[in-house]
Amino acid sequence: KQIQNLIQWKKWIYTPGKFPIEFDFSTSQTNRSQSFAEIYIQLEGKQSPRDIDQFKNFSEASKLIFLDKLRESKEFITKDILQRIDADLNFTSSSDPKIKQRWFWLGLSLDYEPVFEQAHKFISQ
Repeated sequence: KQIQNLIQWKKWIYTPGKFPIEFDFSTSQTNRSQSFAEIYIQLEGKQSPRDIDQFKNFSEASKLIFLDKLRESKEFITKDILQRIDADLNFTSSSDPKIKQRWFWLGLSLDYEPVFEQAHKFISQ
């Protein structure tokens, strides 16, 4: 009840602009997923991250966060990086439609040929 009384409800509802409070929904797992994407970018496709085996056991949601971070950083992604990620994580052959949607978008937008056939099959289903 005390916390509810501290919230300025009218300001939240009737005042334009940002919320008066910034929300942070990040967790250690989301931060780790984004960090893996950043490491791949830093390594420029020349090698895999040291602890890549841990990533292979991440949840679907964490893998999606990883892919979303890559998409946000598209201007820094090269075909070499995509090739390394695919060799490590085999996203091109994934059966998960959410992973396919993100991975194929990234691959197609960067002209990464290994996704062409699988992307065609995916959108033809």
